[in-house]
Amino acid sequence: PKPRKGVSKQSGANAKQVSAQAEEQLIDRAKQLLREKEIKFKQRVDTAGLAKKDKKKTKVYETSGETVTINKSSSENEKITDKDIKWYNSLIEKGTMKDKISALGLIVKTDPQSSLGYVVALLKMAAKKDRKQAFIAIDNLQELFTQTLLPNDRKLLPFKTAVAEAQSENKKITDTTLSKLFFEHKLRSLYIEYIDLVGKCTNDPLDYFKKLAISILSDCLLECPEQEETLLTLLINKLGDPNAEVSKHTIMNLIRILKKHNNMTQVVTGEIQ
Repeated sequence: PKPRKGVSKQSGANAKQVSAQAEEQLIDRAKQLLREKEIKFKQRVDTAGLAKKDKKKTKVYETSGETVTINKSSSENEKITDKDIKWYNSLIEKGTMKDKISALGLIVKTDPQSSLGYVVALLKMAAKKDRKQAFIAIDNLQELFTQTLLPNDRKLLPFKTAVAEAQSENKKITDTTLSKLFFEHKLRSLYIEYIDLVGKCTNDPLDYFKKLAISILSDCLLECPEQEETLLTLLINKLGDPNAEVSKHTIMNLIRILKKHNNMTQVVTGEIQ
């Protein structure tokens, strides 16, 4: 019996090693598929509007190095022509900061499957020290996340968890599935980064920006379940803000949320207690 147990342990160790190798291969394959897709889209954007222009201008919307695929069907995406892309690029090059942010948002909307790099560019703008400019990007990102990128009926999963879940349901892991799951993995990380950024704005020295950040977090919670626990905690914390106007603003937003999601009443009450 003892030798048999020894063989069993060795066999189990080998199985785990093979499983880990297979997992890494899936991740590498997903990254490759997504990177190719994003590069292809960026080349289209560049040649449509920047082929005869200063190549340094492309730096403002440099890709992230990893591409994505959207969790919504391609039929939901807006159709875009090269003429449209050329116009967006002209806004990015010559327009105001607001124009540039709007143009980047439009590019994301036209092909969300390949536009993660442009979301990264918007996040960099949202982190600017100039709060007025930063909030233009923050507001634009809120709309992109809740109306275009995030599912409104479920939460996203980390890549390894999503793959394991698909395998447990005996689903075939196709290239399309890999792209979708890896996109959602990257999107989840970017959304966490975004929520963290806006959460810090709720402690801004100016109450105007505090209240603006609270409204944006509330809109995120209203539209999508993703990161709802974090969003709710951030909002509940602002009930104790030193400024009574900020606390009142938070209460009004929580009431707005509960009117739409009355099933959250107990959760909100629990958080407050």
